[in-house]
Amino acid sequence: MTYNLSDINDIHTHHDYDDGTVYVKNLQLKELLTDSGISEFEDASARKNKLLSIGVHPWEINDFPEEQIFSCIDRLFPTLLSHQKVFAIGECGLDKSISTDLTLQKSIFNKQIELSEQYHKPMILHVVRAYNEIIEFRKKLKPEQPWIIHGFNNNEIIARKLIEMGCYLSINMNKPLTGKIQHTIQNIPTEFILKETDTIENAK
Repeated sequence: MTYNLSDINDIHTHHDYDDGTVYVKNLQLKELLTDSGISEFEDASARKNKLLSIGVHPWEINDFPEEQIFSCIDRLFPTLLSHQKVFAIGECGLDKSISTDLTLQKSIFNKQIELSEQYHKPMILHVVRAYNEIIEFRKKLKPEQPWIIHGFNNNEIIARKLIEMGCYLSINMNKPLTGKIQHTIQNIPTEFILKETDTIENAK
């Protein structure tokens, strides 16, 4: 079965549903390189409502040799992205609050953008203090696939800029919302707001 963004009840989660909820479970690189990744793909194949996203999270970059990361993106990811249950690429993105070299982050992010376009997969983005950079990527590359800003917690001005460029905002409605994000939600088109159950607490 083929799903659109509007069909997904939880666009970004790290747990499973047993009630028929249509969801996208995130698998990070550390999971994809172990037996747990195989188990997740087998489980997704057995469930109609479970989809997957795969990606290299900025927080993971320092956990693996640089060569291994690029090798996985070039060799492993194309095979996985051909699987019918892989709905999106992510989490991936940029985080300026960590020590990982930003140039390296951008290079790894760019490779995943290329795969997103090649395999026609949306992207689920982790963005911390790097909205200007994300907007510049979008302007420069003009990708056709939608980008979903996971754990969005910024103002209406940034939200509108992102929406105008083909992005969606993913928000955990199960947690208390700040006044800023409540105001943002009230003043942007609801069709660009997606629900999730996982949020990066320090996202800016």
